Parts: sequence; structure tokens; C-alpha cells
Amino acid sequence: MEFKKNPELAEKPNHLHYPICRGRLDAIKATSQDIMTYTMVTSVILALLSLVQAPIHVVGWIPLMYTDISESRMLGNSGAIIQALICIVPFVMGALGYGNRKFFHVILFFYYMLMFGFSIFIRLSAFDIISVFIGGIGLVKTYPILSAYPDFKQLRNTEGYPMFIETYQPQPYKTKYGQAAAARYDQLKKQQMQQNSSAQQNKPLSQQTQPFAGPERRKRAFDRFAERKAGTVDVDILGNSTAGEVPADKSSALNSMPGLSVSVSAPVAAPDRFCPPRNKDNCIKDSGIKLR
Repeated sequence: MEFKKNPELAEKPNHLHYPICRGRLDAIKATSQDIMTYTMVTSVILALLSLVQAPIHVVGWIPLMYTDISESRMLGNSGAIIQALICIVPFVMGALGYGNRKFFHVILFFYYMLMFGFSIFIRLSAFDIISVFIGGIGLVKTYPILSAYPDFKQLRNTEGYPMFIETYQPQPYKTKYGQAAAARYDQLKKQQMQQNSSAQQNKPLSQQTQPFAGPERRKRAFDRFAERKAGTVDVDILGNSTAGEVPADKSSALNSMPGLSVSVSAPVAAPDRFCPPRNKDNCIKDSGIKLR
């Protein structure tokens, strides 16, 4: 059976049909869940009425064929059991229609329509008022499935079914399905951002961004360099500590070289602890070893 296709659910390039298809599929699922819940509850109510031998329209047609209620207005024991068992059929149809078999929910629409109509025009018992309400509310609950069923058949043959992963920015659709899809997309995007933020906070410190970067890191490096510079001395080419000054003795040609000095950045661990190399006759302070 071929249904007229909904142009809003047609496939579009770059998966632009995903948001509206996702919104329509969620709407159909919500409708099916509503029908299933309502049918299961009403089936239990009708089964309980059957146990007290109350005749009910539609589900009681088979036992009514073999029961005379012209005087008693009640079913017999066998008729009550049969009617209670028949109440299981709508219960099962509601469960099956929640999945991919939406045709069972279409059948439930006609089931409630018959119950509502016969409860108004044909009187069986005082319990007819209950079947009137059950049939009338059931019509309202199942009416949306008449338009949802062909859309569902189209969606099953559409690229991306059944997930329609919402990784693309939804288009500004003006239909209620498109608006629902856009709202759902924003909600999922917000949840994803919160999950990413939580994952970033739970990372170890070594995997997170370094706390000192850019100017702050350069400033800390300069401060460490200044600290090391504060504990350095200047040594000339002959090993004398001159602190950057030219030696006073300029008799040798080597000492007469202008500005010949070398700056060695080495911390002075023990100043005045050792003697210069050319004063070899002196000894290391606090030591009995002689240098030769």
C-alpha cells in the first residue's frame, strides 16, 4: 500500500533532513507510547468489569452471541471468562504498535470508534457509560496515528533511519516538527558541552594546559636567570678574580691586552676557599696538603 509522501521528510543533500526527521520520529514515538499506555490501562479495567459479568461492547460481541441478557443484563460465568480473555487482544495490540508495527495502533483507532458508537446507540447495561468514556478518550488518543502511520512508513525508507544523528545545524523549519527538532538539537548540544567540560576538569594535571605560558613563563625564566647572575664572578684569562677590572700589572704583553676578560657564570660556593693557580706555593686553607 503506497501512501502520499510528506515533502518535509524528503531526503536532502548534506543530511539536512536529519533534524526534521528526528523530530517527526520522536513525535510518532510519543504518540505510540501514549496509545500503548492508555490501551493497557483500559484493557485491565474492561477485564475487571468482565469478571463481574458486565457486558461490554466490541470485546463482548462473541460471548453476547451465546448469552441472553434480556432480563438479567449480565453475562454468565463462561461468557465473563471469554470476554476477559478477549480484553487481552487490545492489550497485545497496544504493545506491538509501540515498535515498528504501527498498523496495530491504526486498528485500535477503529476499535475505540466502534466502542464509542455502539455504546451510545445500543444499550446493554449500566456499564455502558464506562465504555462511552473509554471509547471517546481512545478516539482522541489514537486519532494522530492516522497521519503518523504513513510518515513512519516513509521514515523507515529514508536515509539515516532510525538514528538520524543530529550532528548538523537544524534549518529554520516553521513546522511544529522542525521546531521540536531544533529544540532537541539545542538540548543535546548543551548536554555535550557539559560533558566535555566535566571531562576537562577530571583530567590529570599533567594532561591539562600548563599553568605558566607566554609572558608569565618568560618572566619566571628571567627571574631564575637573575638569581643565578647575582652569585657569579668575573675571571680573567689568567684565572684572577678581577670582577671585570683590568689587572694592575701590565708588564707582560698578555696582561697589556685591553679588556681581555672572561665572564664565567658560576655560583661562588665557597669564596676564598682556594688559592689562584699561580700562587702554587700557598696551600689550600684549612688543609695540610701542599701544592707543587
